[in-house]
Amino acid sequence: MSNLQNNQGQGQPPNRFNQAPQVNQADIQALTAAVQALTGQMLAPNNLGNAMNTLNATVAANNNALQNRNHNVAQVPTFNGGNQDPITWLNEFNATATANRWNDAQKLQVVPAYLKGPAAVWYQAAVLAPINAWAAAANVNNFEHAFLTRFRTAAMVEMWATELDQRQQQPNESVDEYASSIQELYQRVNDAAFAYPDNLQARKFVSGLQPELYMAVKPFGDQTLADAIGRAKGCELTLRSGKTKLLNYAGQTTSEITELTKLVAALTEQITEIGKKVTGNRPPPRSDSRNPNVPSGPNRTIVCYTCGEAGHVSRRCPNNATNTSVTNPVIAPVVTTTPPTSATNDTQSLVQELLKQLNSASNTTTTNGQQSSLN
Repeated sequence: MSNLQNNQGQGQPPNRFNQAPQVNQADIQALTAAVQALTGQMLAPNNLGNAMNTLNATVAANNNALQNRNHNVAQVPTFNGGNQDPITWLNEFNATATANRWNDAQKLQVVPAYLKGPAAVWYQAAVLAPINAWAAAANVNNFEHAFLTRFRTAAMVEMWATELDQRQQQPNESVDEYASSIQELYQRVNDAAFAYPDNLQARKFVSGLQPELYMAVKPFGDQTLADAIGRAKGCELTLRSGKTKLLNYAGQTTSEITELTKLVAALTEQITEIGKKVTGNRPPPRSDSRNPNVPSGPNRTIVCYTCGEAGHVSRRCPNNATNTSVTNPVIAPVVTTTPPTSATNDTQSLVQELLKQLNSASNTTTTNGQQSSLN
């Protein structure tokens, strides 16, 4: 039996897996046990949910850590007091804090570092009040209230109110720029104790507009500053487009006037040339050595010197019985008119044609101007 087993063993190939060292088998057993234990833990009730919650909490903590890093995106200006504008500085500080992701507690921690000179001295005394909030309507011990109470003085408010009364829109200032300036002044002047009514703010804004905008916005009587600003912006856009149309029309009118001027110059030159031709073709005046008072030619009329009647001479005058005096007859001058020449007719025709063209061009320009005004 043993020989048979030995023969069978000798006939079969060797098992390579059975030839592995014993130490490797122990490691595999340990690894298998660890995997089984881990699988059992994952399959246990609530363990998977707890693991996911832990993972989410870790991720959230990492995100918060990244957000709370002291890498400032924006820099905060310092405040010294005196004539420095406290409203502007406080707005800049809050905007910077928002960019740097500071909450109210962090604002209270960092704000002392940006107060210098008299402002730092004030804060050292004011913090003993104590200042326990950044901004709270029901808490007077908040920083913004204490800060503005100290540095927003009555003299500054009076200066801002005077600037507001005198503020006018400048010639090259847009409605947006003018409106922003007015709104900023109202933010400085208005507070919880006193604030201008909205209808008065709108009236002040409209009264400071440029004349052409004032005439366009005033009739509507807007009762809020926002409505007045919106209407002024719309009127400003309309005026800009209207000025563009006027410039285009002016260019067209200039072109028409230029063409008309060229036409008049050409016609004037033609009339001048025709006048020269008429003057050149006219015969020179004839020189007559005889008495100019006695006309000659076939058209002369004989008048009696004695009686003054026409048709006979003095020596044959029936009224003179003696006929002793023989005198030279007086011949009455004959006035004749020279018919107009063809050249003169041509000149008159050209002048009439010129007048027609000028009237036509003038009527066209007037019609275009009226249509532009209606548009």
